[in-house]
Amino acid sequence: MRITIIFLILICLFPCFSSAKEISNIIGDTFEETSGKGLEIRTNPSAVKVFIDGAERGVTPISFDSIASGEHQIKLSKDGYKDRVFNVVLFNTSRLVVSIEMKEEQGSVKVSVAKAPGSPEKLPFKPLISSKAITDTIGTQPNELPSDNTILLNLPVGYRTIEVMAFGWEDASVTVLIEENKTVSADIIMRPVKFKMENGFVVPRYFNPKKGSTATFYFMVSAPALATFSVFDENGKCVYQEGPFMFNMSAQRESWNGRDSSGNILPEGVYTLSVEAYMPKEYSNNEEHFIITGETEISYSNYAYFSTDSVVSGLTFAPLPQTLPGGNSQFEAGFIFNGFRTPSADKEDGVISGLPFKISMRVSPVNKLELTTVFNINPLSENQTGLGVSGSVKFNFLNSGAIPIVMSAAASYSWAGTNGELPLSPGRGLGLYLPLSLELSKFSIAVCPAAFWHTHEGITPEFLLSGGIMYNGGYPFSAGISARSEFNFTDNGQKPKIFAGAQVYYFPLYILYISLQAGMWKQGERSGFYGGLGLGFGIVY
Repeated sequence: MRITIIFLILICLFPCFSSAKEISNIIGDTFEETSGKGLEIRTNPSAVKVFIDGAERGVTPISFDSIASGEHQIKLSKDGYKDRVFNVVLFNTSRLVVSIEMKEEQGSVKVSVAKAPGSPEKLPFKPLISSKAITDTIGTQPNELPSDNTILLNLPVGYRTIEVMAFGWEDASVTVLIEENKTVSADIIMRPVKFKMENGFVVPRYFNPKKGSTATFYFMVSAPALATFSVFDENGKCVYQEGPFMFNMSAQRESWNGRDSSGNILPEGVYTLSVEAYMPKEYSNNEEHFIITGETEISYSNYAYFSTDSVVSGLTFAPLPQTLPGGNSQFEAGFIFNGFRTPSADKEDGVISGLPFKISMRVSPVNKLELTTVFNINPLSENQTGLGVSGSVKFNFLNSGAIPIVMSAAASYSWAGTNGELPLSPGRGLGLYLPLSLELSKFSIAVCPAAFWHTHEGITPEFLLSGGIMYNGGYPFSAGISARSEFNFTDNGQKPKIFAGAQVYYFPLYILYISLQAGMWKQGERSGFYGGLGLGFGIVY
């Protein structure tokens, strides 16, 4: 009697001694007492039916704040999983949190994969196997079969589709019913596939081999084959060839650096990339040749991303002569911060504070011709917010050939309301430009003389002289530095304006870029610094 009384006292003081009784022990199950009152049940996976003392009470996760103390039987049930049954003891002085790991009902299938009778003996045969439920849209990651091409798979119960694929062979599959604790057999026969090449495309549409760029031909093949890669010019002459080589996977790519077989850089023009292939006799009874082709174009004016802060595209302060290839475009949105001056500010005006914002677009309707539009907003803290719009046209009439010089002619016009001028541009008015550059490997050394008429100041132009160096690294980044001096000869008391800055383009994706810039300006005794950030993308065919 004394022992019974002591035991009851211990239960009251330490209820965790007798809170749960499991009829099975599975790793992942936990029974935890916390402060409060009631019962909480969680399962992996969720949405499991919960029965308490034979009555269905809902699905997991589920909580019961008002449930009688004492011992209760819990049953958890879900299709495809084994039922879990256990008892718990609840007390008014604590809350029981139960976490249960459900175990799938499983059976097994013995899969055997073989070649169809009469298949070529030497055709490589390395099948990959995967399985999925009949209602699934995608299967599991394919796994390589053992050397004897037989494997025992343990799978959840229900109808399962076993899929097998192998390079050079037709995909095959079989559907089987998996029953708990039973093993079924599945024999899969694979047949050789008919050879084909398809889905070919070349990127980029334009490239510049003098800048280290390459063109890559992507395509798909269905089986192992001997292939030769060739490049033909516009006259059908073969200028480059490599091979023969063997295909050993479905996805293929061949790259070309714009040079002939002797390593010489080829001139501008359209080139055809061609792959000719056939399955050798030991792999197929049909030695028919197949050809797939794609086109690319060598263009020595292929710069995809330029600044538009000077309206004529190029470096921040120095227009460049290169234009986008025909049919391509660039879009950018960005802002500058810190101190700046509107271009029409005279020597008495101070630094203006704000956060100028611009949206710009470059398009090339045809090769060597480029149009640029810039819309800007200057939200000023101490003055009226200004708006402006600018546009330019640039024609590239000289590309680097034997002499590595590129030259263009350009014109721009900018309109702006009060305080609305593009901050880093020459201002409102009409400009005529003659940008040229010396092309040295991945570097462009640029200079651009220009005349600019401020339409509100008369007919005498302002003389602009700008220059810079551009490093065209392409993916993943490009960078440059530039400077511009503005000389106004109508006012002898006004000192030249000088601008200088650096810019970097970083490409997290092939067509998407982030631009960063920083620089300074100076006029007489006044000076200032600025920074900038932009986000843009190009559509390059």
